[in-house]
Amino acid sequence: MLTGAGAAFHAGGDVKAMRARSGMFAGDPAELRRRYLDGIQAVPRRIATFRKPLICAINGPAIGAGLDLACMCDLRVAARSAKLGSTFVRVGLVPGDGGAFFLARTVGFPRALELMLRGRVLDAEESLRIGLVHEVVEDLDLQARARALAEELSALPSEAVQLTKRAAYESWNSEVHRALELAATYQGIAQNHPDHLDHLSS
Repeated sequence: MLTGAGAAFHAGGDVKAMRARSGMFAGDPAELRRRYLDGIQAVPRRIATFRKPLICAINGPAIGAGLDLACMCDLRVAARSAKLGSTFVRVGLVPGDGGAFFLARTVGFPRALELMLRGRVLDAEESLRIGLVHEVVEDLDLQARARALAEELSALPSEAVQLTKRAAYESWNSEVHRALELAATYQGIAQNHPDHLDHLSS
């Protein structure tokens, strides 16, 4: 489960560092490219290899890189007060940590493009309507709901859950023959796993 430590889930980049062209915002184009590849983009690469479902509890603003981080997760539950936006264009930037990919994968290309080009900030209810989040709950219920969702998933056969997640992501951009071959391979593994027989008899 991933959530924010304070009032925000993740409020995006450091505007003061942007103005000062310091930290990760310092350097010429080649330096900045390398800093992104070796720095912040290590996060989506690591999440992409995480086998277990990752639940995002959006406890406050998820703006810019914060929205991108939320979209890297598998399931998203938002507090009613949460605000979400891909606002890079408003400060003259692009979604440098992979947001163009992750947002489009989450809500579809036409909607993602509109959100990125306009830099709109959405409330939780609109985010739910467009499929950006899966659930909206009252602020005080957020952590309990996210934990309950985690417990629901953890009660299922873990190997099947992990293989299903992997099959879904790997099939997304595959052609049908590869996706079917992958499904057959993973089903062969799952059907021979002890969890399968255990859950058939329970």
